[in-house]
Amino acid sequence: MAWVSWSIRVANPGLSTLNNVEVIDTMPTGVEFGSATPVADSVSPMVHNPLVSSVLRWNIAQLAPGEERIIVVNGSIPAGLAGETTFTNDVQATANEVPLAVADQAVVIAFRGAAAGDTVWEDLNANGIQDAGEPGIEGVRVQLINALGVTVMETSTGLNGVWVLSDIPPGTYRLQFTAPTGMEATLAGVGDSAKDSDANPTTLRTVPFSLVANEVRTDLDAGFYTPASIGDRLWVDTDANGIQDVGEVGLESVVVVLYDTAGVEVARTTTAADGSYGFDGLLPGTYRVEVILPSGFELSPKDQGADSLLDSDVSLVVGGSRADATVTLMGGGHVDLDAGLFQLAAVEGQIWLDLDGDGSREVGEELFAGTITVELLDETGAVVGTQTITDGNYRFEDLPPGEYSIRVVPPAGHNTTTAGVDSQILPATNTSTEATLGSGQTLTVNGGLVPLGSLTVTVFEDGAADGQLADDSVISAGTVELLDAAGVVVATLPIGPSGVVTFDGLLPGTYTYRVVLAEDWVVTDAGVGPEATDSDVASEPSIGATWARSEPFAIQGAAASSAAGFFRYAGVGDQVWLDTNADGKQDSTERDLSGVRVQLLDEAGSVLSETETVVRSAFSAFELSDFNGSYRFEGLRPGKYRVRVIPPAGHLLSTPKIGDSETDSDMDRLTGESDLVTLRSGTRNPSIDAGLYAAQEVVVILWSDENGDGIRDSDEPPLVGVTVNIIDPVTGAVVATVTTGADGSARATGLPEGDYLFKPVPPDGYSWSPLGAESEIDPASGATRVIATRYTGWLANSRRARSAGGSHSDQGCSATRG
Repeated sequence: MAWVSWSIRVANPGLSTLNNVEVIDTMPTGVEFGSATPVADSVSPMVHNPLVSSVLRWNIAQLAPGEERIIVVNGSIPAGLAGETTFTNDVQATANEVPLAVADQAVVIAFRGAAAGDTVWEDLNANGIQDAGEPGIEGVRVQLINALGVTVMETSTGLNGVWVLSDIPPGTYRLQFTAPTGMEATLAGVGDSAKDSDANPTTLRTVPFSLVANEVRTDLDAGFYTPASIGDRLWVDTDANGIQDVGEVGLESVVVVLYDTAGVEVARTTTAADGSYGFDGLLPGTYRVEVILPSGFELSPKDQGADSLLDSDVSLVVGGSRADATVTLMGGGHVDLDAGLFQLAAVEGQIWLDLDGDGSREVGEELFAGTITVELLDETGAVVGTQTITDGNYRFEDLPPGEYSIRVVPPAGHNTTTAGVDSQILPATNTSTEATLGSGQTLTVNGGLVPLGSLTVTVFEDGAADGQLADDSVISAGTVELLDAAGVVVATLPIGPSGVVTFDGLLPGTYTYRVVLAEDWVVTDAGVGPEATDSDVASEPSIGATWARSEPFAIQGAAASSAAGFFRYAGVGDQVWLDTNADGKQDSTERDLSGVRVQLLDEAGSVLSETETVVRSAFSAFELSDFNGSYRFEGLRPGKYRVRVIPPAGHLLSTPKIGDSETDSDMDRLTGESDLVTLRSGTRNPSIDAGLYAAQEVVVILWSDENGDGIRDSDEPPLVGVTVNIIDPVTGAVVATVTTGADGSARATGLPEGDYLFKPVPPDGYSWSPLGAESEIDPASGATRVIATRYTGWLANSRRARSAGGSHSDQGCSATRG
């Protein structure tokens, strides 16, 4: 059984409304009614009695001008008809206004139908052939178009892309395919007709083909592919690591060329402002993408990192101006192909001389003029560049972006200065902090060199305590501390055998030093005499030690020197002894004297101190070991001194400097003073002695012998102010003179043992009385007889020669007025 259908169109072409339109369809003989469907609701239900006839009736109550109604009628015809069979359908219509029937006729030809179909598939490689594994496409519209261009049948592909059209009347047809969204028709007529695509890539229609009754065509296929694309981004790879990092911008106006496998240019483009580019609508296949490097740019390394969407994908072509990559595209595929480009960078800077070491470059601080080595270090700390410069300027160029630092090798006598605005080199490592050098960037790293100074301190024993380093010995025990401007100790060195301490490698700044010695040392005077040899320290309070601190020193790259002088107190003393035999020598039997006044005088003769002698047993064992004598002066500043001994009344000083200096007497007999004694630091002179012996006294009494009898009467007055010469009888030399006092007496005390003549000088108008009982002047010679003086011992606390145990001579002399 086969089905046939036809449409009845009822129209009002007039200008007035038609009422009670009746439609009568007389079905062809041999066609069995199946169904009828009015298109509009205004058509009354069909009236049909299949038992009576094959007539179908409908009523349309009203049909306005220009209106029409359509009724579709379906019927069936017997199966197995031979060839073509013609069936004629008659229809007529009447209306109140058109009583005469309007008739029409439709002829239906029955035949044995043909069939057509096959597959619509996704041609993944766009080669126009259904390759194994290429899937069908579901839901593709397929239309059958007759020779007049009218679509007579259509369908949609089902699962796996299969489509079928059947009961197709014999004739000539074309197929029209509708491309799925986003897809293109593949190549047509390539290879085996059973596996190729038959749709024209442009029109999506097949070529005309003929179908005869009962024919089945299963080779009408259509292949579609999704166009592929290549592209993404060219970017400035700031750190040249081959990875698109956050913040790295695209590179504009770079030319990118697409070639096929034969090397034929397919397309070219230029990157946009954001570095993006793309080749779209490409057939699947193999292509080569070439990037033409802009001048001054280098290519980043490819295939870096774990994310293939963020890496660089091209390789440098021999010659260095181009980079390319070969890619294979599948249908609908997209190859993300990026290229990182960067410009070579540089690191440069200046090395300057920081005279004050503050890390800031001030006016007058010039570039370092000596030879210096500058090293470039990569992120691993490896040296990747070295320059030896002499003008203070360096530059490392043609560097790939990355992490770099600069290391300066300071020349002898210099160090890197404090890091700051003008110097980025860290003194601890002589290296700058690692910095990122970006694409095309020039990084500036400057470095200051600070000249290192030194301070040499000579610690000396100021033997003369004159504040001058001259022929003095050094002090070899103690320490020297170096202090900065804040008074903080920055270094401590022991004083060695040379007495010299040197602090090297000092940065510019202000320093002082402190010398720490044992407490028996005394700080000498500072700033005395020539600066080159003076002492530069002053005493500081301390407990259990001697501290001395220098004046501030400004160190600026030079070698400074200083001296610190110290002394120890000195002492002088020995014994005052009773020179029993007045020979000026300390004999073993002669004893010390106590209670004798001893004075210490400075070089100018001023009395500095006074003491009294004591016997040796009064000194401690220690004192005896120091002096072993009967007087001492200790705690004396080194210098020149004299010792003065004041003889007790009736005693004279022995003759000095007779024999051994350890046992002689050292005091001048007239002044009672020793020679200048030079005491150097820490010394004691225990050899300044004085010998005393009891003095003799010769008294010469002169009176005016009024009666010239050589006898002094009670009423005869003394002669006052008369000079008496004491004469050596052998040589005739005057050894001393005395003068008469108010009582007319002249006393000669302390004469050494010996023989003497006493010869007064008579006043004007006087002559000598006759030599007699009381007058002992020989008128002929004007002198006494020879008088012998002899030493007889120690007269304690005696102030006159007449005292017990002594000897004396009273010489009465008279003069008569002439």
